[in-house]
Amino acid sequence: MYNYNNMNFFILKDKIYDALKKINNITFLNNLDNEKNIILKLKNNILYIIGNDSENELIIKIHLENNFEDGIVFISYKKLINICKSIPNKTVINFLKEKNFIILKTDKSLFHIKLYSLDKFNSYFNYDKSIYNICISKINLIFLLKSVYISIANNDVRNYLNGLYLNIYENKIISISTDSYRLSFSKINLINNINNYSFIIYKKSVLEIIKIFDNIEFLNIYIYIYSKFITFCSNNYKFTSRFLNDEFPNCNDIINKNFIHIVKIDKDYLINVIYRISSILESKNYLIILNFIKNNILISSINSNDESAKENIDIIYDGPKIQIGINYKYILDILLILEQKYILFKFNDDKSSIEINEENNLDRKYIIMPIRI
Repeated sequence: MYNYNNMNFFILKDKIYDALKKINNITFLNNLDNEKNIILKLKNNILYIIGNDSENELIIKIHLENNFEDGIVFISYKKLINICKSIPNKTVINFLKEKNFIILKTDKSLFHIKLYSLDKFNSYFNYDKSIYNICISKINLIFLLKSVYISIANNDVRNYLNGLYLNIYENKIISISTDSYRLSFSKINLINNINNYSFIIYKKSVLEIIKIFDNIEFLNIYIYIYSKFITFCSNNYKFTSRFLNDEFPNCNDIINKNFIHIVKIDKDYLINVIYRISSILESKNYLIILNFIKNNILISSINSNDESAKENIDIIYDGPKIQIGINYKYILDILLILEQKYILFKFNDDKSSIEINEENNLDRKYIIMPIRI
């Protein structure tokens, strides 16, 4: 049991301020005064900073060095982070609860912040028994999410496009996203052998997971899957995302499509060519033309003033002449993710989808629909 009447602890400004910055986008919005609030909970010399909204919850643990008085408070996030930001680094802050206020004291400053009633805090997640538990390396998790984040839609009326689809089956996880103009696919192997289970998580959740876990020291992430949400845990972070309530379309035919023409291209060279060719294009004009002819690609663009740019790339190609219009930003998004020196550009004609992947890695695939010229 918590002593709701007391809370008293000391903490270095840098520790609590760094944690507050991470929780910025996941804070409870009090509709009565439109204030963003968080929970501070102290138990057994561990400070828990808890923020949540209707889609996500983030719990950050900070281990304190001395024995302090347990307690729990519901406080304005904006006021707390602004105070901590203004206090010099390496300063020790004393947090002390007195009646309906939390007092923040340093050797030179004193702040009284009014507390909110804990009754106003809504917990959207009930952590009952999980369905599946998975241990995954941090590197694999970030790879899985970063590989496909680029294709998640923004506020599409088709709600399933606004999230990332995850399918866990046997000893694999696949991630798929699409905004209907492009599709991204990624796959990793697991140690666990799990029955088929799939769900969609929100785009915001994907971004927060990457931000939270990408730079942590711990090598493994523990994943707990519940009936309506998923939780990602490391030693000091626990992030939960509600599932997006919709059905993701079956994309197997698109992902497993066969292609007639496969062209190998130096990735970095292609990036530089696209930057040069697109430099004359105005805002919202993203069209470049790829002309495939014998052993050559002619990449070109033209703007509304009839200004143009062209550049040739030598390749090995013995197919028919094919002209493909494409959004250059979509190609750059893909190329800037891929790591190998050479990429494979796969296509059948000027109207059907194009696939891009690394020469020696089929665990990532990117599919783009061409633009009619």
